[in-house]
Amino acid sequence: MYFDANGDGSINVGDNIDNEHLVLIVDECDTNDNGSVTTCEIEQCLMRIENEWRAEYCPEAEMLHCEPVYTDCECSGEWDCEDVMNITVEIVAYYDSNGNA
Repeated sequence: MYFDANGDGSINVGDNIDNEHLVLIVDECDTNDNGSVTTCEIEQCLMRIENEWRAEYCPEAEMLHCEPVYTDCECSGEWDCEDVMNITVEIVAYYDSNGNA
């Protein structure tokens, strides 16, 4: 990673990056709030930002979905498609008081 000057696999205060950019990257991409941004978090963050841009400025374009390049990442609390499906079922079962889903 270009900004990972200390080679610890994350962008954080130990790297040679100015504070303004570090704060921006951490604010936008630090999904587990540990003050450090991994390649996994950056990859997901960039896809989210691109899709937000498409939704606002190019709504006719399909949302971007890329298979993760960094498959060895462990992002605490990260959901996969099965998690999303199961949570959806639980939410509908709990809140669907009239039974029409």
